Amino acid sequence: MDLTVKTYLTAPQAAEYSGVPQATLATLRSRGGGPRFIKRPGGKRILYRKVDLDAWLEAGLRGSTSAPHPTKPMVRQPQKIEHRPSDAELPQTTRPMVRRPQRIEYRPDDDGSTTRQISS
Repeated sequence: MDLTVKTYLTAPQAAEYSGVPQATLATLRSRGGGPRFIKRPGGKRILYRKVDLDAWLEAGLRGSTSAPHPTKPMVRQPQKIEHRPSDAELPQTTRPMVRRPQRIEYRPDDDGSTTRQISS
């Protein structure tokens, strides 16, 4: 017969025990990635087993900040090397257009107002 005592903690108690904010535990419950929890069908109360909290905390142990997560292996994506053609390699129709800046002149009208004329 198993005589081990199972210790259950409510969400606020689990937050205090683990040092993780209660809102973070709630987010992890809905998105996944947090400790295992118990919710009875139709119930509102969330319970955590102490052993599950300890196991979740232990799974996060690292030797350094650059150490990979044990459940998420680090996969390096190969870098794409893209050849960009020079202007000489592009067909004449696809060369980028170079726009000259427009010249704006302000000239007074006969009635004293100013007219703007744009010349290229």
